Amino acid sequence: MIKELEINNEDCCTYNKERLHLGDNSKIREGVMLLALNGDIWIGRDTVVTQGCHIDGPTKIGNGCIIGPHTVMVTHEHDYDNLDAPIHISPGPVKQILIGNNCYIGARVTILQGVSIGDGTVIGAGSVVIKDIPSGVVAYGNPCKVRRKRGRKE
Repeated sequence: MIKELEINNEDCCTYNKERLHLGDNSKIREGVMLLALNGDIWIGRDTVVTQGCHIDGPTKIGNGCIIGPHTVMVTHEHDYDNLDAPIHISPGPVKQILIGNNCYIGARVTILQGVSIGDGTVIGAGSVVIKDIPSGVVAYGNPCKVRRKRGRKE
């Protein structure tokens, strides 16, 4: 069941709190920034968002996930090709990020706009995810690439 976000952590920074939704038994750790300026942020049940993460809306994170420390999810970009306007006031497109159920996102991962990560996927620490990653795989790198299926050690 998804309920309205309840954060008892004074070190968590939220914008548009009414657009933030947290599932039962989920935890938001200290230093997390939840910025629902461009859309809702949904965090499923039994999911942990660890310290120092930055999550833009619109983003949906499934049930039973772990989001490693200092992970960044960015759903927007700036129009850096418009030479007549400063970049900081030149908004570009906004595209939702989707993370499936039972995913593990390692420390300091960057997930860019429009990316979907399938159920049961592991993203290795320090990865930069710029394209969709399928279900049930281990992926890592910059750019992030599928390295193997889960359940098989090589």
